[in-house]
Amino acid sequence: MKNLHGDANTANTASSGVLRLSLIAKICVAATALVVLSLGVTAAVIGVKSSASAQSAAMQLTRTTAREVAGALQTRIGATLATVISVGDMVHSTNTAKLPLQREQINEVIKSTLVASGDLVGASVSMEPDALNGKD
Repeated sequence: MKNLHGDANTANTASSGVLRLSLIAKICVAATALVVLSLGVTAAVIGVKSSASAQSAAMQLTRTTAREVAGALQTRIGATLATVISVGDMVHSTNTAKLPLQREQINEVIKSTLVASGDLVGASVSMEPDALNGKD
């Protein structure tokens, strides 16, 4: 094939240069696509692992916090229960010793117990009829 200048070799050389350049361009595009694809896959894997790790850390923190709160709550409930038991024991022991407290004294004990404890909203001392002083 001859070009305008009449040189057949020049046309073949130009044609193979375009093919060679086109082949190099295809290789570059393929290599770039593979690099971008591998970066995408790597980012996805890291994202999934990070998400799982973050979720695991959050669950561990939640469990630890729940244990701490449960311990604090158990301590408060235990202290309040001990206060109630001590008032009951005091009334019982004074009645057993035949030195029962007067109603006003029991009311004052209950009132001071309520004021001292922020966890109690009410309290009472209950007995069988006529068990305190026989005047019920």
